[in-house]
Amino acid sequence: MNSILQCLARAPEFLETLQTATDPLLVSLAQLLSTMRQQAKVVDSLRAFRKVLGTHLPKFKSTKQEDAKDLLLELLTYTERTHRPAAELFYGKRADKVTCTNCGNQTPAEAELFLVPIERRMDSTDISSYLQRAQNDEFQLTGDNRLKCSRCQSQSDASVVSKIVKSPKLLVVYIEPFDLAGSRIRHSISVTEQVTLLSRKYALYGVVYHHGSSIHSGHFTAAVRYYEVWYRCDDNSVREVESPSSAEAYFLFYEALD
Repeated sequence: MNSILQCLARAPEFLETLQTATDPLLVSLAQLLSTMRQQAKVVDSLRAFRKVLGTHLPKFKSTKQEDAKDLLLELLTYTERTHRPAAELFYGKRADKVTCTNCGNQTPAEAELFLVPIERRMDSTDISSYLQRAQNDEFQLTGDNRLKCSRCQSQSDASVVSKIVKSPKLLVVYIEPFDLAGSRIRHSISVTEQVTLLSRKYALYGVVYHHGSSIHSGHFTAAVRYYEVWYRCDDNSVREVESPSSAEAYFLFYEALD
């Protein structure tokens, strides 16, 4: 929870938009993020937010360890339902074209884009290369992922061409850390501090790390940038570092420069 909150607190536009929210969970979140940005004592605000969080999102009510990804997704999904302007800062748009391999029928579709997923591939080593590929992606729907065609009514394989057509104000890149067996993928990716998506330039301001060998255990920390200075944040310590590390990066948070 702390690693995600550190990155959300570093996004002033998100906090500013939350100030007009009336939902109890978002009011508590805004108060906590504001306290964190003031570098004031946060224990009481954090405890209050934790209690409200469990009330509105029961999955996080217990002390069971959860994934930082689950918290980020559920919190922003909740924000979209209750105060959409704040969630929209993270949303771009994707246009897909699905082609049935049985009859050739093509079905266009558009969807909001949140989290640009990156699968570690041996032919790419830096985030810029992955984002370039993600802008125009092609993949197949086979097996259990097959769709029923609206024309021929068959449950057939399909090819998908997916393009990012709108870039968000706040770009979140998710780097898949585990293989299908739940073990860590060791192929390293270089964290790029400035990237471009659809001609829009972004600067890195936050990184969430997962430390551990598998999906079933581990620990989360974060690195955040304030006024060109990077800080590494653990649960009970914050220290200045020269630059964010690439090792064990899980989420990358970028802000648009325009």
